[in-house]
Amino acid sequence: MWYKIHNNQVELFVLVKPNAKQSCIVSHSEGELHIHLKAQAQEGEANKALITFLSKSLKTPQKDIVLKRGEISRHKVLQLPMSEKLREFIDSEGKLL
Repeated sequence: MWYKIHNNQVELFVLVKPNAKQSCIVSHSEGELHIHLKAQAQEGEANKALITFLSKSLKTPQKDIVLKRGEISRHKVLQLPMSEKLREFIDSEGKLL
């Protein structure tokens, strides 16, 4: 499972591919959500881009998205509050509506 829900908080397990042609959610498999990011993987740029991308896509303030693990890895764990848009995203099996 690429997400885990704990009390009104959601953990997303993400595999990031930086330096892609465009930022997008590609798929989910093997317990991770696969996200391609246009940003480079240097000096935290990909992490910032990931949070910005998820913030816009899921209509969640950036300050509410926390990178819990994976600061220097392609495998990341993010925590964010459950919202109506996030619930729709999970129910659609990782497809943005």
